[in-house]
Amino acid sequence: FAKPKRSKTELELVTEVNQMLDRAQATRSEMQVTLMWDTIDDLDLHLTLPDGVDINSGSGEYCGFKLDVDANSNYLETKKKLTTKPIENIVFNNSDGAMPMHGEYKVWVKVFEKHDHVKDANITCTIASGGKRGG
Repeated sequence: FAKPKRSKTELELVTEVNQMLDRAQATRSEMQVTLMWDTIDDLDLHLTLPDGVDINSGSGEYCGFKLDVDANSNYLETKKKLTTKPIENIVFNNSDGAMPMHGEYKVWVKVFEKHDHVKDANITCTIASGGKRGG
């Protein structure tokens, strides 16, 4: 029997997310949500704000929030190479001194397009608030 793979620690996962953010030249901010997974599938990261507005790949910027990295998207239209180390990143831009709205935020993930029909995606989602990131 094959020995099961050891799960990564939270520190190892956060380190990997930070390396992937660097590779993707992602924006960093005091408040951000990052999704990482391990298949060529097109997953979509969503952040629902306290006022009910959903930030995602089709929403553009709203109240300082925007998706700035969108991996494995529009494959059929663009024929971009699919990556097995995809990442998506939603950031809050407070360059004008604005603060994010108070209230409850919801993070969720949608399978937009399944490219890998053999294996399921293992996902990691990190949330940074005040510059500190956790899984």
